[in-house]
Amino acid sequence: MFKIRCLFIHLPAALLVILVGPLAHAETLTGIPYTIDGDTIRIDNTRIRPHGIVAPAPKQTCKRADGKPWRCGWEATMALANIVGEHWVTCEPRHIDRYQHVVAVCRAGVLDINDWMVRNGWASAQRRLSRDYVDAEREAKAAKRGIWQVRGRAR
Repeated sequence: MFKIRCLFIHLPAALLVILVGPLAHAETLTGIPYTIDGDTIRIDNTRIRPHGIVAPAPKQTCKRADGKPWRCGWEATMALANIVGEHWVTCEPRHIDRYQHVVAVCRAGVLDINDWMVRNGWASAQRRLSRDYVDAEREAKAAKRGIWQVRGRAR
């Protein structure tokens, strides 16, 4: 009876180590990134998605105030590429998504890249996963930056 009780007591802890262990001990990812799109970079062979934000897809269009479409997805990709440039980026992993990409908060020096993308209107806060960038999105909307040039968002 004692052995069975010990097994059940330690089983949840063992599962926690298996499920959380690799990420809890994940090392910070550092390097000069390759920009794939507005919300994906690659450092070495690791694809990294930004925690708490989502950018328009590369081929996605938005409407300007005059009603004309513009390539907001491409512009979001270029904004990310320009902000990381040839800089070293450090990413702190939060979790692994369903596509096996690392989801992280990334910085170029002291600049929080995730926050910068949202604050400048090139991405929106991903509220169902995080509230970290909601204020930055409100600021971008109020200033009508990037994808928020008109009321609403990308089409």
